[in-house]
Amino acid sequence: MSLFDLKRTPTESTCTSSICSNSSPTCSSKTFNERTKKVMDEPFSFPQPIFKGCLKFVNVAIHNPASGRHIKSVNVLYSPASKLGYYIRRGIRKALFGTVDHAIIVRRIIQKNRVKWIITNMECAIKIIDQSKISCLDDFGENPLKEVAAMQYISNIYKCDTCEIITPVEVLADCNNLYVILPFCENGELFDRLERKGKFDENESRYWFRQICKGIQRLHEAGVCHRDISLENILIRKDGTCHIIDLGASLRVPCYKSHSENNVMIMPQGRAGKNYYLAPEIYKNESPFNPYSVDIWSAGALLFAMLTGSPPCDKPCYSDHCFRWLASGRINDMTRGWGMELSPKVINLLEGMLCVNLDTRFSLEEVINHPWMVEDFDNDSVPRPPHSSFCSLR
Repeated sequence: MSLFDLKRTPTESTCTSSICSNSSPTCSSKTFNERTKKVMDEPFSFPQPIFKGCLKFVNVAIHNPASGRHIKSVNVLYSPASKLGYYIRRGIRKALFGTVDHAIIVRRIIQKNRVKWIITNMECAIKIIDQSKISCLDDFGENPLKEVAAMQYISNIYKCDTCEIITPVEVLADCNNLYVILPFCENGELFDRLERKGKFDENESRYWFRQICKGIQRLHEAGVCHRDISLENILIRKDGTCHIIDLGASLRVPCYKSHSENNVMIMPQGRAGKNYYLAPEIYKNESPFNPYSVDIWSAGALLFAMLTGSPPCDKPCYSDHCFRWLASGRINDMTRGWGMELSPKVINLLEGMLCVNLDTRFSLEEVINHPWMVEDFDNDSVPRPPHSSFCSLR
């Protein structure tokens, strides 16, 4: 059991306005080749993140009902708001502004004026953010405060129903750190699975990619552009589901009554994300860009990597030899030159997603309804969940 199984308390919003100024609850991506008048704008701000206070208990003993034993001299992070304690057991990985740790949830019980800590069978991940490292951030790069704000914004829109996107159960703070309590994804990054296997066949690629596109659809319906879709930002649970993480580079897309969202072009916001997955207009960072379209390119680069075991290019500019082949529509020739035979359907999908021309790049709707995406496959080819544990440090 994990925090996915806990009923979440909806995050209170500090903003009284809805996603769009017309109070519409959604702002989804449709097509990009039906534009009329392009509207240039800056992204909207997310509501300010909400933090709750926490307490630290040092050198306490916690009781394990399953074994009947006590674990002595442990430290517990305690949330008075949720009345949950978090026993941090080990590091999972280093993060840009701190660490991500694995924790066991414990409950605090008072019996006869004595405090007892009881271990539960629920796990979580805790992203610990060093507040001293986030005091002087620019507006364009990764921002952990914006990530928390974006996750709470998404959580507030969808309430408890945000399984395709990892959102916090609660966010705690003390004078030194922020503690973002997240559901625990036992089997790590999709990147790790691909690294072990080398590449995926088309059936397995489709299995993961359908889920990823559903998560992107959820973001776009909430008026949010991720801007950093990558294999490293997809986590896998032991039940074989995958979930989008890391909204630190995300943008809240402006949306108005006077025009459709596919006409909104956001002014350059700097390079955000990894070069392998960056849309060329983001890498160039000179012209306004369609916020939904850049996620389509990144998702296409991710699909390409799953199918071939390689990114489509080192950087999305014409000085890169592979990019020139992509830009000229020669994906099939390039992959054949690498000794790979991909089906005509998936080649067509990749060409539509990894298209430099914004007017002909596929929309998310076109991707989801593409013949390759809706094609059936044998249940026997659905991958079993990986068995490795999510415990390696990077």
